[in-house]
Order: sequence, then structure tokens, then C-alpha cells
Amino acid sequence: MLRTVVRRQVLQNLEVPLVSRQHATLLLGAALDGARWTLARDLVRFLRAIDPADTETAPPRSPTGPSTDEDTVNQVFMEVILSRHARKLLAAGQLRKLGSFAAHLDFPLEPFLEKERLRAARVDDFVVALKAVHTDFEWPLPQSVAASPTGSVASMGNEEAPPAQRNGPEAPGGGGTNAAVTRGSPADSESTSEESWWAEEEEVSAPVGVAEWRGPPQAEAQARHLLQALGKARCCDWALPLALMLGDSLVAPLVAPPGALDKLLLWASAECPGYLSLLRQVQGGRVLEEAPPGATSNGYPQRSPVHPRRVAVTSAPENPEDEGCRVA
Repeated sequence: MLRTVVRRQVLQNLEVPLVSRQHATLLLGAALDGARWTLARDLVRFLRAIDPADTETAPPRSPTGPSTDEDTVNQVFMEVILSRHARKLLAAGQLRKLGSFAAHLDFPLEPFLEKERLRAARVDDFVVALKAVHTDFEWPLPQSVAASPTGSVASMGNEEAPPAQRNGPEAPGGGGTNAAVTRGSPADSESTSEESWWAEEEEVSAPVGVAEWRGPPQAEAQARHLLQALGKARCCDWALPLALMLGDSLVAPLVAPPGALDKLLLWASAECPGYLSLLRQVQGGRVLEEAPPGATSNGYPQRSPVHPRRVAVTSAPENPEDEGCRVA
């Protein structure tokens, strides 16, 4: 129905580019709000194809002027519209929708997150944020589970990822894995379409032995891609809830802002005991990570459990407002 309306409105005004642009812009906003990504992508292409000179009332530019000026105007116009919508999704904590939006509309997600990490990406209440990502990714809150003989509380459901929780330090020589989704990032693919890196439900098969409190495989693949993008952009406020939801005890200590874990522990003690083991492990990993090099507790050098992971660790934040964010 909406697609029919779009075609009618656009075709009726093709002879008046300025009116066509106004109608298409309004329809694009409606398509974005309704998460109609394919339709939004078509409208973006249509808007980019409109010659800016046809919408101006001023005399046309000199033929000797740069031929790329018109393309630049259209590009900036679309960047403003798409960035505004992405900012709206991020401020509302709709990370899953933000990822789908970026995949379908070829939106530069990592540069956007880096730009907004101290603005729209700030988290004021980490308990609310953690609950929000569980709801957003259809991921049940963890239940109290007895430790298995292997020392893990629950399987990550991914052979390339470490167990969600360990009772002891990582075995010597154990290599950590990246939090990247196995399908790859936009930079690794020639196409940034939905089919290239934003996993669809039919593209992700359920692993064997997934714990009951884990979410759908599709949601896990999407969450891991977003966690990688957030980490690269040093957007640590939202990286922490995602890392905790995924049970990633290696990344979480690197991105935990000061005081966030204490508040989450208080909440878990009162409302969600299933999170206590992971939160305590993450808090312990953060203490080890912040300890001076060579610090010991029993005469032997201590090695942080996050050391093997292929995530760059900074010695100090570049910006005072980044305190607690230790990924580069």
C-alpha cells in the first residue's frame, strides 16, 4: 500500500522536481520510521537522482563550474536525513534496528558511532540499557545455572567464541577470539546489502547445545556484528550491555565505565541472580586489566584473561570523558 502511494505521488510530480523532492523526502521519513528499508533505499536512490539545479530558483551555475557540485549537494542532503534517523534510533537504544538500517541503506555505521559516542550514544542507566538490549534482541535474561565440569556456566553456542563464563583463569596458550560476527563486517565485503553482513534468520542455523537462555542465532549474529562496530568506534556505553547479554567476559571489562558494574551487581542481586556470576567475573577481569604490569597476588605474574583477545587495549583514555573505555 505504501509503495503504491509512493509511486503515485512521485510520478504525479515528476515534471516539478522541487515538489517531487518534497514529497519523496516526506515519504522517506515515513518509510524509515516504519522500518521499510527496501522502500527507503529506493527513495534514497530517487532523491539522489534529482538534479539540484532543477529545484533551485536562482540562475543556473556557469557551465565551467565543477561538475561534482550537484552530486555533492545531493550527497550532503541525504547524509543529513539518514544521520538524523540513525541518531534517533541510537538515542532510543534501538540497536538492532540501527544495524538493519545501516545494512540496507549502506550507512557508514562505525564513523557515525564514533562521532556520536559522547552524545546520542551515552547511557545514563546501564540497568535499563541491559534490559533494553535483551528485549531488542529477543534474548531472555539468564537463569542461575550450575557450573559444568568444563568450568563454563553456559555454552556460547558458537565454536569460535569462548564460553560465556569461566570459573578460573584462561588455560595457558588459550587464544581468545574476536567478537566479530563470523559473516564478516561491511569492510570485508564488496556489498553492504542486507544479504552480505546482516544475518537473516534463514541464513543462521541453530548451534547444537545452546543454553535455554540464549537468544535466536540470527539475533546473536547481529549482536556480535554490532558489538564489533561499537568496539571499533570506542562507543563503550552500549558495548557493555551487548557484551554482557552475549556473555562475553573478555570484552566487557574493556568497555565497562566506572561504576556501571557496581550498579548492575546491585540490580542482579535483587532481580536477576543469573547475572551475578558473569558480573563478578567481569568485575574481576577489570581489576586485573587495570593492575600495573607484573602485579602479583601469589608471587607469580598475573595475566589478564582479556590479554589473548585481538582487541587493542589503551593505557589511558585519550579523553577524560572516555574514562573506563579501554578499547582502541
